[in-house]
Amino acid sequence: MPRFANYCSTKQGQDLFGVPARLDKILSNLPEELGLIRESVASDWLSNPSDGTVEVSIRRWNTLRAFLTERGRMNVLKQLVLTYTYPRLDVNVSTSLNHLLKSPFCIHPKTGHVCIPFDPRYVDSLEPFSAPTLPQLIDELGVRTGQETMGSIEGEAGKHLLAYKRTSLKSSVEYFEEFVKRLAPSDETERPLQSAEAVANGKDVPLTVPVF
Repeated sequence: MPRFANYCSTKQGQDLFGVPARLDKILSNLPEELGLIRESVASDWLSNPSDGTVEVSIRRWNTLRAFLTERGRMNVLKQLVLTYTYPRLDVNVSTSLNHLLKSPFCIHPKTGHVCIPFDPRYVDSLEPFSAPTLPQLIDELGVRTGQETMGSIEGEAGKHLLAYKRTSLKSSVEYFEEFVKRLAPSDETERPLQSAEAVANGKDVPLTVPVF
């Protein structure tokens, strides 16, 4: 909750206590049994709009927090924080199997951009619109240079499997491969040991793969 004060109060955040419409909305989340207090606070605060300074906004948040805490309504306080901080996913993200966020390397149906994996350490330098597009990949696959010989790749299957190396997807595919290897090592020496009970019973139980 300490961070919520800056998140919700300042103009750099949501400014929930500085904009009348937002202030009215956040107060409307108070339960019905606190209706009279809610109307009184709303009337007072709305008639004295915040000038946007941190002091005024944080003071209002602290007043509301103290009011609810003194009346044993921490549940309401937590609900307010969750209401304004819980990440939203729109309906298409949740229901459409072909949505950009559903799986790596799917194609956005409207923009044609490819959903590419990226290293979260460099998220600040990520430019979403620089992601390859389907037409771009088709053009790249059609390009042949004098130094490239398809004969260097064995078999027709190899040609298709390694074709990405000649496109702008190369770095993304390689990063994803490294990510998968860290999750599910292929080397037997890197696999976690089965339980002694499973070994004694001769069972080939599934191995747990650490995700984090």
